[in-house]
Amino acid sequence: MKLLLICLLLAGCVSAKTNKIYSHSAIEATAETYKELMPGVSNANGFVDYNHCDSLLFTSLANVGGHTANLKAAKKGGQWYRRDSHSCYRDGNSKSTISRDMLTGVALASYSAREPRIFEHLIDYGIANNFVMGQGEKSRTFMTPQLTGLIARAGIASGSTKINPALSKIPYAYSLGKNTGYQAHLEALAILLDGDIAGKLGPLAMHTVKAYYKREPENALFNWLFHKYTDGDFAEVYDILLDRKHWPRYRLPTSGEHCEFWLWQRTANNNDWKPCPAEGHTHSGGDYLFIYSLLKRGGLRER
Repeated sequence: MKLLLICLLLAGCVSAKTNKIYSHSAIEATAETYKELMPGVSNANGFVDYNHCDSLLFTSLANVGGHTANLKAAKKGGQWYRRDSHSCYRDGNSKSTISRDMLTGVALASYSAREPRIFEHLIDYGIANNFVMGQGEKSRTFMTPQLTGLIARAGIASGSTKINPALSKIPYAYSLGKNTGYQAHLEALAILLDGDIAGKLGPLAMHTVKAYYKREPENALFNWLFHKYTDGDFAEVYDILLDRKHWPRYRLPTSGEHCEFWLWQRTANNNDWKPCPAEGHTHSGGDYLFIYSLLKRGGLRER
């Protein structure tokens, strides 16, 4: 933590392991460029990747990174939807109106923004509907006890006095690193939120983080989590964000850099990390901003 604070006060960061200087200003400048250009690839409500039926998740994470989308455009009555058009399930493009993935994103953004009412509404809607949070396949819409517990903890930590504290005692069951791809990404997001609330990680979460870092150190989310809760040396994360192969300085990344629109949700260095210029897609840069915000704040919220 001391190293990170020094990095933020100075123009550069020195790794305790290598004595190499890392330019915080170069990363900040790239982040500012992406933030300025992101509205050009967002819709009227600020949703990124808005043609995808996971848009609520990634727009929520972009908001954590400093974007300003109107997330509540994806909410009607007590229900949240996969994107602000509310149309995925109705049009047959998804098997449910909402999923636990999307709710995890909402929780991260709401905790970052200190919005306890959103957590209260989620819990109230869950209780009133047997924790089935929308229409479609129940396997996707059911808010599990472990997610309910995480949401309750985040709501109480955000200032809610209405959420039953007993719900916050339900632990999250971490996989010890057995998940891959998007499932590992979602689990890492849960660990990120749980750790930020508690200020530490439990043994199962720490074991999971170490396993993901050992397997995929190129993944900036896994890498940040590992160093946050071990040695506090973010030199490797700096290297990832300074890699111009993936992160151009003066424009948003495109499919010419990597196919995947949110890099950290795919297994490192597989085909999703490779260029596919024929796709002609301009990415939001939200995945970069999300990691930059963690480096800048030291966590999900300003301290």
